[in-house]
Amino acid sequence: MAFTTTSALPASMVTNGLPEILIADAEIVTSHLLKGVFEREGYSVRTAQSDTALFAAIEERIPDLIIIEPRLGRVSGFDILRRLRENPTTAQIPTFLLTSATDWPDVLQGLELGADDSMRKPVHPRELLARAETKIRARRLELALQRRTRDLEVLLRISEALNQHHDDGEALFGLILSLMQDALPIAAGALVNISRRTSSIAGVRINPPPVEKRAMRWITSNLAQLDVTAIAVVAVVAEKWATQALVIPLNYLDNKEISSLLIGFSVEPLDNQSIQLFEGLARQANLALRNAELYRIQMDYARHLEQKVDERTRELQSAQSQLIQAEKLASVGRLAAGIAHEINNPLLPIKINLEGILEDIQLRRPVEEDMVVTTLESVDRIKRLVQRLLEYNVGNQGDNETFVPVNLNEIAEAVLDLTRKSFAQAGKRIELDLHPVPSIEGNPDALTQVFINLALNANEAMGEGGLLTISTFAHDHTVSVAFRDTAPGSRMR
Repeated sequence: MAFTTTSALPASMVTNGLPEILIADAEIVTSHLLKGVFEREGYSVRTAQSDTALFAAIEERIPDLIIIEPRLGRVSGFDILRRLRENPTTAQIPTFLLTSATDWPDVLQGLELGADDSMRKPVHPRELLARAETKIRARRLELALQRRTRDLEVLLRISEALNQHHDDGEALFGLILSLMQDALPIAAGALVNISRRTSSIAGVRINPPPVEKRAMRWITSNLAQLDVTAIAVVAVVAEKWATQALVIPLNYLDNKEISSLLIGFSVEPLDNQSIQLFEGLARQANLALRNAELYRIQMDYARHLEQKVDERTRELQSAQSQLIQAEKLASVGRLAAGIAHEINNPLLPIKINLEGILEDIQLRRPVEEDMVVTTLESVDRIKRLVQRLLEYNVGNQGDNETFVPVNLNEIAEAVLDLTRKSFAQAGKRIELDLHPVPSIEGNPDALTQVFINLALNANEAMGEGGLLTISTFAHDHTVSVAFRDTAPGSRMR
């Protein structure tokens, strides 16, 4: 993307020198007379006695004002004026036409061809100087306005180009340096990061590659003299590829330990407007780099926040799993006495039957089959109780979110087995009122935990002789379970 800001500026505007007048008159006496008038007032003056000399002088340097005599040797001054206006480089140069007192047709023709003013000989020096100063000042203002307008257009296009890369700081570095070379008369550009703590280069980008080593050598050797707080114009000595370096500080980084500089290397000295354009480009570059830096910070924060959320989620899941297990252990503790008594009951007939069987064996009597059957039934009863307790305590500890087909009647029966003795010891009863129900998708471990907690809460809330009834029933496509107890103020759960 190229941005052209060059224009046919007068040499005095480029070099900030004296206004320059170019006098084209075949009469040497008149040329010297006019030259003296302008030089006494501080103007720089050149003369030309032919059209060839005139255009050679213009090609060498653009004047601020041209004074033409209509008859310039064999070539008409009107032809010269026409050529000046047809050439884009010279079309806007203020032009005076000098005519004799009787040459009114020449005056009209000259004005029609684009002459800015005309004067009749003999000219009055003060009037000539006043008119010339007015034309030069007006032309300078016009050129400055045109150039300022072009510079603003360039800055606008640069801003649009930079904003397209707000999320890519690396791409911005190269783009900024390329835009500098397109928009300004510079040979190379550099973005330099400097460590304030060590006063050393922390990072650098230079464009174009052919001058990278030479530019880096200059930056390294002048690092201590570079001001990181103010704009500076530094002479580049002992180098053929550049004569001047424009250094502009940037402040787009959050890291206060790093200072950034934007440097433009120019082959020719930069005029004030080029420096102003450079400053405008630097401000746009600083804004774009700052946006990219904020975008990077935001993305880093978002990634960091996402990691923190994942960590906290895992911690909460672990804490929830531990809490569930703690609740189970608490429930097991509350059930322990009842379960122990429930296991002791079948142990007594087992012990009696085994002693009887042992006596029969010792006395060589036949073993009674009923005793063996009763013993096995008691063992099976103990096995069921232990299995119920293990299932309740272990459940699906590793995956509390697993859903499988569950029959609520089976869970209710397991709760009855685990809590019945606790109710009996407290002088209370627990009964089931179960109806055929279809299986549902659920977590059997979590449902068992809920059912047992409800049963134990009812046991604690009811007085002696209380009754807890667990009911299940199906309706349409739903399955319901109800806990009803006789505690004061209680209601169905």
